[in-house]
Amino acid sequence: MKCNGIEDARWPFGPILCKVTPYLQGVSVCASVNTLAVIAVDRYFAICSPLKYKLDSIRLRRIIVCIWITSGVIIVPWAVFYIQQDYSYTDHITLNICYEKWPSEIAKNGYFLGVIFLCCYTIPLVLICICYMGICIKVCNRKQLGTCSSGNNVIQRSKVKVVKMLAVVVFLFAFSWLPLYIVKMLIAFHDTNDNFLHDTVIPLAQWLGSSNSGVNPIIYCSFSRKFRNSFRKILCPGILGTNANAQVRRNNTPKGMYAEATGNERSYTFV
Repeated sequence: MKCNGIEDARWPFGPILCKVTPYLQGVSVCASVNTLAVIAVDRYFAICSPLKYKLDSIRLRRIIVCIWITSGVIIVPWAVFYIQQDYSYTDHITLNICYEKWPSEIAKNGYFLGVIFLCCYTIPLVLICICYMGICIKVCNRKQLGTCSSGNNVIQRSKVKVVKMLAVVVFLFAFSWLPLYIVKMLIAFHDTNDNFLHDTVIPLAQWLGSSNSGVNPIIYCSFSRKFRNSFRKILCPGILGTNANAQVRRNNTPKGMYAEATGNERSYTFV
C-alpha cells in the first residue's frame, strides 16, 4: 500500500463490492482475451479445413459459455482474497481500503505467474500465433484456379492483405497486454511503493490492455471491404446498395476466384 495519497485509495462501496468489482473486472478481461484465442482457432479450422469444420449456433453458444465459466473459475481467488480493511490514516481518521490479502507472497506470486500470466496472456498468445501462422501458410500456398493473369494478381494482393492483417492483430495483442504484466511482475518481485508507478503507469497499462478489444474492429475495417460493408449494414440497416455493390464486384472479378482479404474462408470462394 502506498504511503502517500492514501486518501485516493479509500473504498466507500462496502466489503461486498470490494470482492465483486475486481472479480468481475478480472473475469471480463480473461474472457475477452480467451475469446480472441478461440476466434483464432475458429478461423484456422474454417480456412484450413473448410469441408470438415462447421460451427453452428448451438456449438457457438456452448463455447462462449465455457469461456466465461472457465474465466470465472480462474479468477475466483480474487473474490476470496480481496478484502476491505480499516486503515488508520491519522490518529483521528480511519479509512476503508480494498486490497489483496493473500496468506503469503509466495501464494500471491505463484497465482499471478502460474495462472493469470499463463491463462490470460501466454497461452492465448501462443495459440493465436500458431493459428494465424497456419492461416498465413495455408493462404500463401493455396493453389489458384484459372490462368487469367489479372485474376492471379487480385488473389496475390488478397493474400498479402490477409498476412498483413493477421500480423498486425498478433502484434497489437502482444504489445497491448505486455506492459501491464511487466509492471505487475516488477511490483510482485521487487515490492516497490513508487507512487508514479501505482498512480500513472498501472492505469495506463490497464487502459492499453483493455483497448486491444476495441482496436481489433478498426484493424478489420482497415483491411477488409467486406467487413466494412457488413459493419455498416449492422449500424445502418436501412442503407441500400451494399449487397448490390458486392454483387457487382463479384461479377467483375475474373473467373477463377472471388478474393477478399478478411481472414475468413468465405473470402476465397471458387466460382
